[in-house]
Amino acid sequence: MDFSSGKYNTILLRSVIMIIIILISFYIMKIKFVPSINVIISKNQNIVKSQNISLGQNISSEQKMACVVYIQDRLGRLGNRMFLVASAYGLARLHSCHLYIELEIINELKSVFILDLSPLLISSSTFNSFTSNSSKSMTRISQSVVCDYITTLTRPNAIPSGTIFELVGYWQSYLHFAKYD
Repeated sequence: MDFSSGKYNTILLRSVIMIIIILISFYIMKIKFVPSINVIISKNQNIVKSQNISLGQNISSEQKMACVVYIQDRLGRLGNRMFLVASAYGLARLHSCHLYIELEIINELKSVFILDLSPLLISSSTFNSFTSNSSKSMTRISQSVVCDYITTLTRPNAIPSGTIFELVGYWQSYLHFAKYD
């Protein structure tokens, strides 16, 4: 076998690029591996309690709700879900929106990583109250992406107030969350 051929160089280059992307996403999200399941359980219980307390303090009325970035579908595997959560987090911070992620997705990621999304994250009951309230209807926008960077989302008011913005698909560009360490 001739390992100096272009075919093997291309495979090696793609492998190195994928490893670098994964390492960058770990660094950007400040994810730490969890040593045992007992730590996960105790952290999850503490985070849920602190989220309930902070939600009551941070969101006392619907007037404070400008916009919501949310993830509902669990497409792909763990890597895609990491990119999806990181992209949603980046967009929520960029546009000063709240963040809502389905509990199944959060629990899946927390079974492997320690996540702290509490400054932006809202509970299911809060999200449901905003979506079911007929007096203040919110516009729903669903953006489906397949491994692409959407430059228009970085513009001011790309996610206007009164909007529920859903991320769907394979958001595998670090540029959606690169500025938030």
